[in-house]
Amino acid sequence: TAAHCVTNDDGTPAVIDGGDGNTVTFETPSGPIVVSFDAADVTRHPSFDGNFLHGFDVAVIDLGSTVDPAVPRYPLNTNLGIEASPHLAVGYGQSGDGATGATLAAGEKRTGINNFEITGPPVAQITNLDTQLTADFDSGLPGNNAFEVLFNLSGGIADLGFAADEVGTAPGDSGGPSFIVDAGVPVIAGVHSYGLRLELLDGTTRDVDGDLNSSFGEVYVDARIANLAILSVVNTHIGEKE
Repeated sequence: TAAHCVTNDDGTPAVIDGGDGNTVTFETPSGPIVVSFDAADVTRHPSFDGNFLHGFDVAVIDLGSTVDPAVPRYPLNTNLGIEASPHLAVGYGQSGDGATGATLAAGEKRTGINNFEITGPPVAQITNLDTQLTADFDSGLPGNNAFEVLFNLSGGIADLGFAADEVGTAPGDSGGPSFIVDAGVPVIAGVHSYGLRLELLDGTTRDVDGDLNSSFGEVYVDARIANLAILSVVNTHIGEKE
């Protein structure tokens, strides 16, 4: 999951033992499987300082025993070379339309595709760029292509997006996965971390409005699983993938 989902602003664990909601729910064809956990079961990345702009926004929840075999398993991505491939983002956060932003309540599982076109956004307040993967939320129109105007990126794979299949993340999606297919196998390439709107010093932006609301022209950032500093820590707690 994302470290900021289970920590305080200073990066210390924020899970209350015995509190409501300390559960992980897995969807299966025969119904949901719910597993409880406590604060001692949560391990954040040691380099996460509570500010997701600084990267390393990953945590592991130890569920104490082997989870029911009915729950699907997915390998972690170890291949930096596939990260620019189309990915499938999955989340339960707020939803809506890119023209107006997130307007509907969180809670329903939704998916869609995008491309990670850069690592972390190269702006002053964002650090450890190589631990982050970033996608812009395209409308299909050049006027909303954030990376073209902000970083002079153009002509890349699907730089105007995937039309109606294009998605961006929204509040409540944090901790969800981005899947990329590697040699026919879906692997977890990213974990949803944060979203932001960017503009140049003169105010030029590609956001369709003036709000950070998951609308067209904004960008979203995942923790980069294949980064060795992240992958090695996660594997320490879950064991090498089978």
